[in-house]
Amino acid sequence: QAGAREFFVAHVDEGIRLRSVISEKARITVLHGPRPDATAECVQYGLRPVLNSLDQVAVWRSEAVKAERPLEAALQVDSGMSRFGFSGADLDVLHEDRTLMDGLKISLVMSHLACADTPEHSANNAQKQQLLKMSARLPSAPLSLSASSGIFLGPDFHLDVVRPGAALYGIAPN
Repeated sequence: QAGAREFFVAHVDEGIRLRSVISEKARITVLHGPRPDATAECVQYGLRPVLNSLDQVAVWRSEAVKAERPLEAALQVDSGMSRFGFSGADLDVLHEDRTLMDGLKISLVMSHLACADTPEHSANNAQKQQLLKMSARLPSAPLSLSASSGIFLGPDFHLDVVRPGAALYGIAPN
């Protein structure tokens, strides 16, 4: 009712519950991507998965074939956290065979800051630069780097989309 149109949830089941109380026009992004047994539910409920691997790209592409239409997805790159996302080698594979993403509408490229709770940490800027470098090898899409703590690093880290979570409840990193 306040006008929010972008929502991020961790899991598919959370996205399904949220879909029941928000506008069909609102976008719900599933940060952990689709479980292999929940890809059809992502399509049914209009959830945008965050894809973190070549395997997830293949699974989502197969759902696009079944749906007979392009399906929206976000791609996460590993800009230095070493936890989730496409590596440079994965991007090489995607770059060399662009057909791997046929049927996918990439509408967000994102990463996650490892040291956002420490504003002076040099990894923050290094990760931002790495995201910019890696995203240049992908289809043009809005960029997102900052969750709650990253937002407090200032506008240089906001890019196109921020992902406030705990900050919505007044929690700040310091």
